[in-house]
Amino acid sequence: MAKSERSKKSKVLTSVAAVVLAVSMIIGGGTYAYLEAESDDVVNKFNTEQVTVALDETGDKEYDIIPGTSEDKDPKVTVTNSVDAYVYVTVEDTTQGLVDYEIADGWLPLDGYENVYYREVAAGEEPQEFYVLKDNKVSYDAALTNANMEGKEDLKLTFKAYAIQKQVSTYSNGNPKNFSKTDAYLEVVSENEVEITSRTVATSALNAGKTVIVADNMTGTLNLTKPTSTAAIDLNGKTISNPTTMFGSAIRVFNRDSQAPSTLTVNGEGTVNGVGSSPYKMAVQSTGAGAKIVINSGTYTNASVNAADDDQYDLIYASEGGQIEINGGTFICATPKWTLNLQDNSGSSIVVKGGTFFEFDPSNATTEPGTITNYVADGYKVETSTDESGTWYTVVPA
Repeated sequence: MAKSERSKKSKVLTSVAAVVLAVSMIIGGGTYAYLEAESDDVVNKFNTEQVTVALDETGDKEYDIIPGTSEDKDPKVTVTNSVDAYVYVTVEDTTQGLVDYEIADGWLPLDGYENVYYREVAAGEEPQEFYVLKDNKVSYDAALTNANMEGKEDLKLTFKAYAIQKQVSTYSNGNPKNFSKTDAYLEVVSENEVEITSRTVATSALNAGKTVIVADNMTGTLNLTKPTSTAAIDLNGKTISNPTTMFGSAIRVFNRDSQAPSTLTVNGEGTVNGVGSSPYKMAVQSTGAGAKIVINSGTYTNASVNAADDDQYDLIYASEGGQIEINGGTFICATPKWTLNLQDNSGSSIVVKGGTFFEFDPSNATTEPGTITNYVADGYKVETSTDESGTWYTVVPA
């Protein structure tokens, strides 16, 4: 083979090798190797929990009252709860003392309530049963006579059961945070109106948005503080008083959040008394731009106050932008000049559309600095009357 041919072939082979090398470089430069790994699954399983309650009774539900006898009556609460729970039973008794019974062991009276009983029930897989009446019986006193029976109708015992989980959340350390017994009852009870004998329980009920029917005289402050709450008090012929010597009031709403206002309405006949030796004792106080109190009825006084300086006795007081609306009631202040008063330059307001005031004209008040204040709403006027105790000013429609 001629030298020139070998050189030519060599050059061709060299060119092919260069092309192959170039292709190899292109392929090598465009291929990536990833470092990969995959874990095993970690499965989070969520169990559905339940708290249910039922109330039933066997036998007849209509009875004849025969003195000296007893009858079987077995209302039974059945609870199915996979978590710890509170269980409540209420007894509405309109038998006017003609029917005797006892609550079964294990049920405890709930503080602040009449005829409400509770028990704590541990979680269980199977339904748990609890009878309501001791020995499952009612009885009738042997001494009952026709006179005891006469004119008495619609005699009933009515039972109702409630159940609610005990744990509401957890603390930061992981320990369970439980409902209090009263807060849990207020949360689960369906009725909006609740009869209460305890001031502390009444305060909890107000902050739960309930209407508190005052079932016994109360001492201390009924205080609504929860934003966006609408609650009410029915005085129910009872007295709410705050006899401590410190600054305070018998009824108060405290809420500075004007975007989440709280309103408390006071109804019914009864007495609200801001008694005490401190000059800063009010019957009613509304504090904060989100606080409002509506007074529809009742008697408001601090007549027991005994001090020399008559320039500090505020009976009805609004401060820090608080609002008070008065539609009715009787108002008797130990120092009449201060029957209604606003914190100076605070944007607070008191509007009067009704009510009777002793020795105080709500259209001509001198409590505000440098001016006469007219608390009476447009469209209303003041009428006066006099008796042996003094002059009364009553607000009526104009």
